Amino acid sequence: MRKQIADTCLQLEEQGLLLRSWGSVSARLNEQEMIITPTGIAYKDLTPDKMVRVNVHTLSFSGSRRPSSEVQIHASIYRERTGVGVIVHSHQVYSSCVSAIAQKYLLFMNDGNKTKIPVVQYAFPGSADVAEQVVFCLKKHPAAHSLLLANHGVVCFGETFAAVMQQAKQLEIISYNYLIDVCNTELKYGIVEGFSSFRKEGKIYYIRKDTPERLRQIHKRIYRKRSDVSYILHNQAEADEIISRRYTSVRPLLLDSAQICGSLIRIPANESGKGRETLSIKKNVDVVFSPNDGVFCLGGSRSEAEARALIMNKGCIAQIAAIRRGHANYLSTSDCRKVNRHYHHVYAGLSRGEPEL
Repeated sequence: MRKQIADTCLQLEEQGLLLRSWGSVSARLNEQEMIITPTGIAYKDLTPDKMVRVNVHTLSFSGSRRPSSEVQIHASIYRERTGVGVIVHSHQVYSSCVSAIAQKYLLFMNDGNKTKIPVVQYAFPGSADVAEQVVFCLKKHPAAHSLLLANHGVVCFGETFAAVMQQAKQLEIISYNYLIDVCNTELKYGIVEGFSSFRKEGKIYYIRKDTPERLRQIHKRIYRKRSDVSYILHNQAEADEIISRRYTSVRPLLLDSAQICGSLIRIPANESGKGRETLSIKKNVDVVFSPNDGVFCLGGSRSEAEARALIMNKGCIAQIAAIRRGHANYLSTSDCRKVNRHYHHVYAGLSRGEPEL
């Protein structure tokens, strides 16, 4: 079973449904226990011996590794649905975007029949509240085998690994089509690297020799204000470019965006009197937008910067889709600040470069 979980994680990662250490996978061991992925370990580094055995009633576990931060969601589903044998919780891109836009449920046609995927009301991640909201939704929708966690991600569950993997894949396709058909948004997810750099022993090295002087100055300003930053990844993906060109701020719709952004990211719309862009460079905001240039993602390593680039790109897709749709379930300022503090004080020190989001 432990090997099946590890293999499932790798397969889902290959399909783009799981990334790095984000999300979690579990399987029922018996009526009392489950085996679940640990917190803070990248899926590529997962081995059977790193899985965690957890009591679904008491949440007690053995060994030195801690279970996934969303262990309460998994346990609550196993308690409520005795026939469930496998659970996948993921932050898959398009489904996560839809989780912040859809109201109450995602409606789609399946073999000519209307089918609903319920949206679980938002609650702070990793808390007993989110598990309670999941149970409430399960009771209200007894036929559901997939749930959208508002502003967070998805959870799919069923009897077998194969069935649950298929559900996760199908949900991502449905969500992608929803964004196109309902939100008029067809944007590819990922990194289109522009002009990146790293700092070593106080010296800045530019990845591309043709980095324009204007952009070199942006890198220098970021490094001056952020002594903790060693790598800046410049992402010019379409969604990031649109945000940097058309909007003056980014208000997080998704939890993982709030974790790296805080409550709001300002995007300068003009130049200061000295002819320089008024960039918003803040201590606990790990991305910097520049007008028409996309976003500069910051990290202590390239791995960290890449993680933030992927999260920010998903957040940009969500914001564009929400604006085009006309409504969305935005996170409150207090919730954004809370998850941002939680991330920087807990996860950032857990496993450098591989926080579980």
